[in-house]
Amino acid sequence: MIGSMLLSISEVASQIGLRPSAIRYYEQIGILPPAQRVSGQRRYDVTALHRLVVIQRARQTGFTLTLRRSRGVTNVCSSEVPHLIIL
Repeated sequence: MIGSMLLSISEVASQIGLRPSAIRYYEQIGILPPAQRVSGQRRYDVTALHRLVVIQRARQTGFTLTLRRSRGVTNVCSSEVPHLIIL
């Protein structure tokens, strides 16, 4: 992926190892910001990929979706990721 290139939900899902329905669900419950729309289709930038990696890591370490939301994952920047995982 190069710079500001936008990816479709299918491309993101295959790179991250999630189903597109999981990504849509994360948007719906508010732990992933809504994607940009291009011709009505969701398009994601590298920031969304980073957030999805944080969400997956949190799930792997036992965080629930509710707990991740309350811990502020929706506002995490890449420099804060190690602190979130340690919590």
